[in-house]
Amino acid sequence: MSSRPLPQSGTGFILHDSVSVEFDRLEAHFMHDKGEVDLVQAGGSFEQLASCCSYFNASVLVVGSQVPWTLDGGPVGWLLRESPSTRLIVYLADADERIEEFLLLGYYGIILPETPAPAWEKMLRCVLQDEMWVDRRILTRVFRHAIATRACEFTRRELEVLGLVADGMRNLAIADRLFVTPETIRFHLRHLYRKTRAGSRLELMKFASGYLKSFRRRPRGFSSGATTNGFEVMPNSGPGNSEHNSAMNGRQSRPLLGQSQG
Repeated sequence: MSSRPLPQSGTGFILHDSVSVEFDRLEAHFMHDKGEVDLVQAGGSFEQLASCCSYFNASVLVVGSQVPWTLDGGPVGWLLRESPSTRLIVYLADADERIEEFLLLGYYGIILPETPAPAWEKMLRCVLQDEMWVDRRILTRVFRHAIATRACEFTRRELEVLGLVADGMRNLAIADRLFVTPETIRFHLRHLYRKTRAGSRLELMKFASGYLKSFRRRPRGFSSGATTNGFEVMPNSGPGNSEHNSAMNGRQSRPLLGQSQG
C-alpha cells in the first residue's frame, strides 16, 4: 500500500455503537491487510469508552452525531482529558448539521454515511498524522470564528454558555449540561453581560443568536460528495500520544492497515 507510514504500534480505529452499521463494511475492506491498527466497536458508559480508547497508544474514535453528548462540551472534554491520545471524528447523518460546532469542540473532522471505504482509510491515516479531515471552506469559517472570538475576548467556556443561552436554556439546565454548578454559570453570565453590554437576558439571547448564527449555516456549494473528493487535510497541533494500560471493551477485528512502504 503506497501511503504515508503509520505512527507507532498499538493504534485503534474505534467505531462507537452509533456507527455499528459501518463495521462489517470496513472490516471487509481491510480484512486482507496485516498491520498495526485494530478495528474495534465499542459503547457503554463514558468510563468504558474512555477505557477502550486509552488501551491504545493512539486511537481514532468515530461517533454518530445522533448521540446526545456529541455537542456537550463537558462530556467531550472529559473524554479527551481521560484519553489525550484519542482523535474524535463525528459521523454525520446529514451534511446540514452544525459542523463548525463539532470542530470548535475539538473534533478532528467529519465523515458521511456514503463515504467509500478507501476514503475512510485515507481519513484514518490523515488523522493519525495529526491532520484534520474537513473541507477547507469549513476550516476557513472556523478560523474566522476564532478571530471574532478573540476580538470579543470570550473564553471557550463563555462561548459554550452563550450558545446555550441562545438556545433558550435557563441557568440550572446549562449547569447540568456543562457539568458545573449554577454559581459557576452565574459567574460566566456576569462576564457575558459586561462584555456584550446586554442589559437583560433577552438582550443577551438576541446577541448570542446573532453572533452564532453565521457559524451554523451550511457553506454554499457544500455537498455530501465533498467527503470523498473535496476534503483537504490541514496541520493540527493536537495532544501528543501517551501510553495507557486500561482494559478494552468492545468488538475487535483483525489488524487493519499494513505498514506502508512510502
